[in-house]
Amino acid sequence: SAPCAVGHRARNLAAGPELACPPGEWARGSDSRGRTRGRHRNGLALGGPDNTSVLCVESPDALYVFDQGMLTCFELGSGQARWRLTSVGVSRVQFDPQGRLYVNTTTASPDLIDFPQQLNPRERPQPVIMKVDPATGKVLWKVAQIADDCILSGQYVYAAYLSGGLGGGGTFFNLYRLDPANGKQLWHYYQERWPRNMGYQGTSFLLQWKDEVQVLKFLTL
Repeated sequence: SAPCAVGHRARNLAAGPELACPPGEWARGSDSRGRTRGRHRNGLALGGPDNTSVLCVESPDALYVFDQGMLTCFELGSGQARWRLTSVGVSRVQFDPQGRLYVNTTTASPDLIDFPQQLNPRERPQPVIMKVDPATGKVLWKVAQIADDCILSGQYVYAAYLSGGLGGGGTFFNLYRLDPANGKQLWHYYQERWPRNMGYQGTSFLLQWKDEVQVLKFLTL
């Protein structure tokens, strides 16, 4: 079911960069400027606190490296390439508890790398979230034009997106829960503001606004 508020609400907060979470391990989302905050236990965000780029993630048996146009899996023991997946705009790779890969990328064409000046403003690349088999590099599913931030918390998959109002006014918060089996949208949560910070823990998620903190929870059937 769609999420509802479950307490942990505090008003008149002092502005600060850190997220005051209830106890437990919380996956981190993006801040009010759309930047991913912190490191995830099973994956690294592109662009660390010092603005350096992190372009690889490691599993027990493989190293996954991504550049402008390709995601490559290397065997840790031999350094041999296991598979390559062409995708332009990969910005983040992370693992779910079963070891499957979740990749943030775009719909951009490989031609955009060589001829960026030829980008048609009406055909701007759109964000893509895709799930990939780590053994073969097969894309199990992908969803486009939904969200540009994928957050994993246990068995749950969230996707967040910053949208603008009519005429370009305002910044609105869109949160989706995706079915990990096929990427289907299970629900969509929306507010006409963008949180300073977000945290996710199983069926609960925490939103820190300018003047309050909300914790919301959804029920599973």
